[in-house]
Amino acid sequence: MAITRREALSELGSLAVGGLSVGIASGLLGSTAHAQVKQPGTTLPWSYSKLDPHKAAERAYKGYFSNRCMFGAFDAVIGELADKHGEPYASFPSQMMAYGGGGVAGWGSLCGALNGAAAAIQLVSRNPEKLIAELYAWSERTALPNVNLNIKANKEDYYPSSSAVKNSVSGSVLCHVIMSKWVAASGKAINSPEKKQRCGQFSGSIAQKTVQLLNDELDGKLVFKYPLTEQTAGCVACHSGKTSLLKNTQGKMDCQSCHVDHTK
Repeated sequence: MAITRREALSELGSLAVGGLSVGIASGLLGSTAHAQVKQPGTTLPWSYSKLDPHKAAERAYKGYFSNRCMFGAFDAVIGELADKHGEPYASFPSQMMAYGGGGVAGWGSLCGALNGAAAAIQLVSRNPEKLIAELYAWSERTALPNVNLNIKANKEDYYPSSSAVKNSVSGSVLCHVIMSKWVAASGKAINSPEKKQRCGQFSGSIAQKTVQLLNDELDGKLVFKYPLTEQTAGCVACHSGKTSLLKNTQGKMDCQSCHVDHTK
């Protein structure tokens, strides 16, 4: 049956309007559905359950040899929680933590193991700033590594004949300072197999202490043992804070690790 030009245009107009209505309705429904879906794990802290500190140390050690120190320390906590509970821990892109290796992409700034541990603490602790401060102060003043691990982590031959490596007190949270002091104490080169063994064990030491702190927090037994040293507190009193005289810097690191000339 033949139709007029006017009838054809009328039909096309009806189809267009109908399609537009369906499209708008679909879009609105889609937006509503999207708005109603709450992404898991967006509110911090995530729940934490007790972990085995030694297992965390072993996992961090292995993680160092696969994706460097920051990944190792972070995965030692969040990876263990993922194995126990699944989501939201299992979906976290932990491999992103590889950026922190060697003090952030090899820049020798904040130690990767301490960086990764702080990230894990921030995710699961009710008092993250206090726990991070305790971990960092402890790491400055403790002879590390304090675990002796020699687990076959991958195909690459990173291992010296003995897993025992020299430990040292760094007085710093900076990779550059930590490693320079260890080289001086051990007599080993920065590219030696012992250095890699040392960093794997250091990652394990940091992960072990992190889990101990988180476990103590969960049990209500957390005691903060590492306030600022008297000397650092004196420096901070003059240089930073609302009541300081100079107000020209900030930080909580042991001042002597860099400012030797000012702390004699």
